Amino acid sequence: LLDVRKRLNVPIILLLNKKDLGGAGSKREAIDNFCKSEGVTAFFECSALEGVGFAEAMRFAITQLKK
Repeated sequence: LLDVRKRLNVPIILLLNKKDLGGAGSKREAIDNFCKSEGVTAFFECSALEGVGFAEAMRFAITQLKK
């Protein structure tokens, strides 16, 4: 992931699906560590069933790409 980010200079955004089934919860520290070690710009919990998270992630992506 770091190689892709360096070559393309784009944000890497991790989408965590199935938020409606409990979300990241106790795994938040592990997710934070993964994001830091792999150069992930941000992560968002999403649920297609509930229709949450995706729009926020896309707004963030657009904001980052405009920089």
